Amino acid sequence: SSQKKAYIIGNFYRSPSNKPKEFLDQMECILNSLEQHSSKQIILLGDFNIDLIKYEHDKIGQLIDLMTGHGFAQVISRPTRITDNSMTLIDHIYTNKVHNMISSGIVTYDISDHLGPYITIALNDEVSAIC
Repeated sequence: SSQKKAYIIGNFYRSPSNKPKEFLDQMECILNSLEQHSSKQIILLGDFNIDLIKYEHDKIGQLIDLMTGHGFAQVISRPTRITDNSMTLIDHIYTNKVHNMISSGIVTYDISDHLGPYITIALNDEVSAIC
């Protein structure tokens, strides 16, 4: 018999004017409330406006530590915003069930000033390789 699964998907936007510390505090509160749902596939994504390419920045380490400490992995590794002067990875996707991930990447259509990150996940227990 097929059992229905529950998924939690959260979409976030951190305005550049919002202090990273306040955002991290709010994110920690959200992650703490999600702990009761850790058996479910959880995907947290959005424009965090924290550039993961500049890893030496203190707030980046705090964000990664916070997310990994709650069992989440960031699955986007390429820049999501490219200008004539910069390349930044500010649009993130985190998941707590990486083993259910089939693929992730960037949609390279130029319809916004950001490129669209995506994740493909298995909707059943059988994850098979694409290649």
